[in-house]
Amino acid sequence: MSLKGLTLPEAEAERIKSGVPEVPIASVPGAAGMEPGRPVRLLGPRGETLGAGVVDVENEVVRAWTLEPVQAFDAAFFKARVRRALELRRALGLVLPEES
Repeated sequence: MSLKGLTLPEAEAERIKSGVPEVPIASVPGAAGMEPGRPVRLLGPRGETLGAGVVDVENEVVRAWTLEPVQAFDAAFFKARVRRALELRRALGLVLPEES
C-alpha cells in the first residue's frame, strides 16, 4: 500500500520538524475522515516530505513515526528501526554485546 500524502499547515509542519511526534487531526485538512491506523506521508505546506506516520483516530492525532522519507511501513522498515534501537542500546551499555 502506497502512502497517501497529508499536507500539514505551516504551524503543524514546524511542530513535526521540531520533534513533536503528533499533531491534532482537527488541524490537518483531510485527516479527519481517514481510517484508523492509515499510513500517511507527511508533507509540508509547500509539498516537501517531512516524514511518515499514521492517523490515530482514537487519540485524534496524526502521529509521526519517522522524519525520513519512507515508501511503505513494511518488514524492512521495522527491522531497520529495531536494529538501530538495539545498536543504540548496546552503545549505551544497556544491552550485552552479541556473542561471537
